[in-house]
Amino acid sequence: MLTKVLKNLILLLCSLAATILLIFTALELFPPLIRALRLTGIHYYGLRERYIIDPQLVFRIKPFYKIKISDYKGDLYLPGYKVDVEPIQIEFQCDKDGFRNANYISSADTVIVGDSYIEVGRDDSDTFSGRFARHSGLSVKNIGIGWWGPIQYLIALERHALRVNPKYAVFCFFEGNDMQDIIQYARWYKGKAYYHFNFCRKNFFQRLWIAVTDTVNFIRSSFREKFARRNSPTIRDNKGVDIRWSEVNLADKSIKTVFCYQNDLRPASVLLKAPEYIILSDVLRAFKKICVGNNIVPLLVFIPTRTHVYAPYSSAVRGGPYWLKVREKQIAARQNIEDAITALCRDNGIRMISLTPKFESLAKEGKFLYYPFDSHWNSEGREAAARYVAEEIRK
Repeated sequence: MLTKVLKNLILLLCSLAATILLIFTALELFPPLIRALRLTGIHYYGLRERYIIDPQLVFRIKPFYKIKISDYKGDLYLPGYKVDVEPIQIEFQCDKDGFRNANYISSADTVIVGDSYIEVGRDDSDTFSGRFARHSGLSVKNIGIGWWGPIQYLIALERHALRVNPKYAVFCFFEGNDMQDIIQYARWYKGKAYYHFNFCRKNFFQRLWIAVTDTVNFIRSSFREKFARRNSPTIRDNKGVDIRWSEVNLADKSIKTVFCYQNDLRPASVLLKAPEYIILSDVLRAFKKICVGNNIVPLLVFIPTRTHVYAPYSSAVRGGPYWLKVREKQIAARQNIEDAITALCRDNGIRMISLTPKFESLAKEGKFLYYPFDSHWNSEGREAAARYVAEEIRK
């Protein structure tokens, strides 16, 4: 009797393994099935459905990738905030190179390279690039992909930007995570992981194991918390809210938000000696050389974080325990990264257009330029940034 039960158990396990292997193989060979079967919530399959591996850039978005989203509330949103958030409607379409240009661009006056701040927008016209084109009167090629950093910007510029013969190359530096992106790229270059992109440099069976593990974790988290944000984990309290939240008071309104990126407490003189800043200096030097060699005007746009702009407007008493603890130090450290980047641009002969003064003036007027529960600018923020950069370039 025991032998029969054991045989049946072994047969069951073998059948399960064969089924898992068959399904995984089918999804690897036919990635469109991932979206059709609604498996994008599983971390591994969410990445495989959208990205392909690149030997220099780590990854890039698939050619002609398209998606429509109607119920997105932000990468920082948690139900525990008990705040009504209007869903963000997104219509996303890429060109043959995997960039957010609905149509292929053979020539452009301006190329804009950057991370998700350049990629994000409700539609093409709502992106920073789309709005910049409208205000500047210049044709634009958008070369921005989320999770990229300065090293990828430089590689993408050489690979994709030069062939459109631009007059201007706009290098968009986001102070929130671009330095960390450099660190991650250096890790990846040595054979380690790049953030959560766990499908890179893995063989078939390693990817199979990752897919199975991520599927099990997804099922477990679905039971534990219906709306768990697995790809962007946060520090939460026992009420299910991020302990970095704060109440920002602007003019006659209060806005609950999350200060997800923190200011570096080290002064600029110390930052400039750090390995990642030395690498960035090399990147900017190469950026300048490429531009000058191709008769392109190099520009760097400095994108401040929400913390940089709005920390002084945060409540000193209403907020998560972590934010209240670090609030004063964060306010005092607001200029550290910008001062370091200003020095690097000066040393490398690159004109820097900082959005900080413009955003700070708008904050004084009561404008909130970021989604409360998302890492990025809202449409008003993209509009302000694009209009200001266009004005500065016209000068």
